[in-house]
Amino acid sequence: MAGPTFWEAEAYAKAHGARLLTGDEHRSIIRGDEKRPYPWGSPFGDGNANTREEALGRPCAVGLYRADQTPEGVFDLAGNMGEWLADEAGDRRLIHPGSWARPSMAAWAKALELVEPGERSADMSFRLAR
Repeated sequence: MAGPTFWEAEAYAKAHGARLLTGDEHRSIIRGDEKRPYPWGSPFGDGNANTREEALGRPCAVGLYRADQTPEGVFDLAGNMGEWLADEAGDRRLIHPGSWARPSMAAWAKALELVEPGERSADMSFRLAR
């Protein structure tokens, strides 16, 4: 689902017996025990993730960027779509900003931003956890 607000993402998760990942969970999945800066390791490199530098200019099918996966097979954690996370700070919510519309620095495992929960953006989505 592309472009949901935080409230829509959270409602979808609850309706499906799931929840949004926390920032710590998201970062842990990307980094793994090896403490990788990106799902594939390092350096960032060309062609590894759907970020602004790739000039695709839109989201793509999950898994199209084969390098953008963890050794466990979790895809598109660095690029393609930014992700709403469960964490909050006051009236704002945390996101991992790595997406097709953002530069590669937004794909870094530790990249986070706080945004208004009602914000809607074509480069935002979410991931579910149980």
